[in-house]
Amino acid sequence: MSLGASADGKITLHRDRILLRPEHRRVWASLSQDDAGPPVEQRLDVQATLEGSGSLVDHDAGPLTGLPAPTADPAELHTHHLPPSVVDDPARRYWFAAVNGRGRVRWQQENPPGWAVLVLVCRSTPLDYLQWLRQRSICYLVAGAEQVDLPSALDALGDELGITRLASTAGGSLNAALLRAGLIDEVELTLFPALVGGADTPTILDGTPLGPEQLPTRLELLASEVMPRGTVRLRYRVSASASASASASASAGD
Repeated sequence: MSLGASADGKITLHRDRILLRPEHRRVWASLSQDDAGPPVEQRLDVQATLEGSGSLVDHDAGPLTGLPAPTADPAELHTHHLPPSVVDDPARRYWFAAVNGRGRVRWQQENPPGWAVLVLVCRSTPLDYLQWLRQRSICYLVAGAEQVDLPSALDALGDELGITRLASTAGGSLNAALLRAGLIDEVELTLFPALVGGADTPTILDGTPLGPEQLPTRLELLASEVMPRGTVRLRYRVSASASASASASASAGD
């Protein structure tokens, strides 16, 4: 898990301000006056990053509408779609994986050089959306029935594409689900010298609160760096005892 956050743990300016939109990204980037260094995929030597659909569309957005009615066999649509033209493209170096079980994201921009989109869906994802992804040669993996099953999805990333190192740059709900499932090994936090506030503003971990018998997840500090203008980068390992006691499965509604 790798996130940039304000000193009070907020990962955006407001629930409705999506940082992938240029006007919001510029303001967010101004919170840190330090050079962030290499991008996460190089800094942590990962093969893929992971986002939830909430990082890409408004939080109340529903499934895409107006797509052509599905004509393909549902059994075919419910199999992984990994066109060789994308998977075997020598120019592709990284995967941008997104949990999108409800079919909310309209992929329409060209990918940055070296990147390819990989959508994580489930059997309840609208069939017209799955067909639309296939028609656009967008890769997807099917994991779970009513929601995306995160352990199964990560297993499929390894089995189908050989991905063994992945960094979640997602929002608090997805990161909390990954943590509760024991799927996070390390946490990297880049804290900006700024405060955002707001009771409803997303934080590094949201999701379901701890249950009566659950304890906070313990972290072991691996490295820390204080940059000249006040940005602090912290890297932790999730303790072995926390990973061992985590749930064996989790789902994500996005």
